[in-house]
Amino acid sequence: MLKDSYIGVLRLGKEDERLKRLFEEKLLGYTPFKKLVKILEASGGQLRKDEIGDYIQAEFNADWKQSTKSQYVKVLLNWGSYADILLLKGDKVFLNPKYANAPIKSVGVENYSESLEKYLYDYFCEKDPAELIREIEELEKVLDESKKSGDKFEEILVKLFRMLGFSVRKHTGIKERSVGLSYDSKEGGGDLGLFVHLPVKLGTEIYEGITIAVESKATQQGAPKKAIDQVRTLSKQIKKLYPNYYILKVVVSRSIGFEPYHARDKAYPEVIHLPYDVIKYFVKLQTERFKQNKTLITPFEIIEIMRKAIKEGRLELTQRYVEEILSKD
Repeated sequence: MLKDSYIGVLRLGKEDERLKRLFEEKLLGYTPFKKLVKILEASGGQLRKDEIGDYIQAEFNADWKQSTKSQYVKVLLNWGSYADILLLKGDKVFLNPKYANAPIKSVGVENYSESLEKYLYDYFCEKDPAELIREIEELEKVLDESKKSGDKFEEILVKLFRMLGFSVRKHTGIKERSVGLSYDSKEGGGDLGLFVHLPVKLGTEIYEGITIAVESKATQQGAPKKAIDQVRTLSKQIKKLYPNYYILKVVVSRSIGFEPYHARDKAYPEVIHLPYDVIKYFVKLQTERFKQNKTLITPFEIIEIMRKAIKEGRLELTQRYVEEILSKD
């Protein structure tokens, strides 16, 4: 095994994000590294560094000296760390959760998705979905005419995301101020926090809840590059208040994607663009399901779609992509 050449991987270089992505793709296709990922998955997503060499050696039935084994493991770990596939902390190696195949599972309750679906059913029985849609349509009519289009757009998004079962935050409270977290609107857009305040299990990691940090932009001319930095900053602020939450980063706009091509590179590997039209598609589907007495969409479905998109590098969501996933469920 040691005679296997790594030169093909090394030649890709590490100069920019595009090459980094090629490096990641090459690495995930490299058999010894694929074995390492599977070993980590089977071990609950983490191992000590000194254990990995023994596992790899046993996997390939290799006759290695200790120095050779250590050098081999060091190379694999450095590559994995550079590609953000592995997280190295002290003497431990963790598999980045986005590369784990395990779906989100609830903790302590048989199925939180069913519980949220019941909550949504109650919500729609008390608040007529058709009336909620009419309120949104009235706001849409004045959106482009308003001098505070960002505020209006945020108001619309709050209504839409609540119809999908999220606990939505757009106002800054005492707890937020204590850690420097602010949801205050900015010109042309603002910050939102979409919460699921329920403990969940992702692989072997248990989180106290889930958050989608949202940077909203009312623009129809392409989500600006600065929104990517803004949502990353927002996610860090939310992390201070909710350190044990699983956090996704999303930019929402009335555009189909990010501004020029280089903005897409900047978004890699974890910032998603969610078009306004796709959110409206979710809500349209939600109201149809309610009328037909079918199972309603919950935050967990939307979160799983986003996790799948991140894993596949599909950071600009489209309605067609969402339809394809939902049609398989």
